[in-house]
Amino acid sequence: MTLESIINKYGQPKAIINCPKEKTKKIIFDFEETIFLNHSGILFINGVEQKSDILDSWQIQIEKWKNRVKKDEIATLGFFSYDFKNLVYPQYAFHKKSKNKTPYFWFGKPRKVIEVTDSNYNFESYNLKIKQNLQEINYFKEKIEKIKNYLYSGDVYQINYTQPIIFNFNGNPFDLYNQIENNAKAKYGIYLDIEEMQILSFSPEKFFTLKNKELKSYPIKGTISRAENKKNDAEKIKILENSKKDKAEHLMIVDLIRNDIGQIAEFGSVNVNNLFGIKTFETIHHMETEIIGKIKSNSREIDIVKSLFPGGSITGAPKYRAVQIIDEIETYDRGIYTGCLGTIFGNGDMDFNICIRTMTVENNLAEYSVGGGIVWDSNYKDEYLEAKEKANILQCYE
Repeated sequence: MTLESIINKYGQPKAIINCPKEKTKKIIFDFEETIFLNHSGILFINGVEQKSDILDSWQIQIEKWKNRVKKDEIATLGFFSYDFKNLVYPQYAFHKKSKNKTPYFWFGKPRKVIEVTDSNYNFESYNLKIKQNLQEINYFKEKIEKIKNYLYSGDVYQINYTQPIIFNFNGNPFDLYNQIENNAKAKYGIYLDIEEMQILSFSPEKFFTLKNKELKSYPIKGTISRAENKKNDAEKIKILENSKKDKAEHLMIVDLIRNDIGQIAEFGSVNVNNLFGIKTFETIHHMETEIIGKIKSNSREIDIVKSLFPGGSITGAPKYRAVQIIDEIETYDRGIYTGCLGTIFGNGDMDFNICIRTMTVENNLAEYSVGGGIVWDSNYKDEYLEAKEKANILQCYE
């Protein structure tokens, strides 16, 4: 059965999940139950407001859904937005900077999941029109200088600075997802429609997986654009492999995530594999490392999320001070961008991406944010160029 034939039969899906190992896509047409914490901090389960503890309620709901499916079936699909950090770090008063209505988290139990191997779909194509582009380079330079003041004072070693690109869009978000995915070929791509907004994620970065109590994280830090011919492309890989700046930037985040995993892992079980490995994508090369730990037997899903969230690759180091500085210097709410999106299975296995290369569609606007890690020897012109390169997967805007 093809994606085209399934849509013709059942209508437009609520979610699509890329499954790179199986070379399939999982399709969800409806959610029979939901739990979400809205942008005002009010908890809802199946549309009914709740007064109970937020994180305990989330864990209880996940347990209920796990018990109602087979071990290898998806119990829930959902996300934690970047602002979920407010619950992870309640001791700090973060600022609300916009009218962003992205929930702190949203999870739904699928009514039915259909798996397809043929994902061809006759989508309508769009040409996005920019409403708000990247910051002017001189303004961007001022932001980088401000970050370097914090680096010089020893507050942090690295800050991940981001900014949004906003487009006017009044088309079909599902078609737009398929249009961009056709070019991006995102390894960890997910489409999710929660009615109030649609999430179009083309992420190349796996935040973490949990399988048989083994927790793995795959931070990406270090980027270079691809070249058109093989010889020049191979030279680009060598440049990234030998970049002292990118290696230093990458190692900071590897160390941070190793410590994050160590909070819930059995003593002595945390290991690092393929340090500074290079992964190649459609438009870009990235530096990636695998970090593994065996979690303690009493660790729950919410414990894992709290120990890792937000991902170190999209904050900086040390993390707690980094999120405070980001809150000060960024002029917008990130929303789902740099949060995490993924699935939990009946046996408790988990699979979440980092929401980079991710677009949200809401109120006839499409927002796509980009950013990168800033360290002491970062050059603002190079960082600005990298931000532009990370928007190249869109290829459908003017």
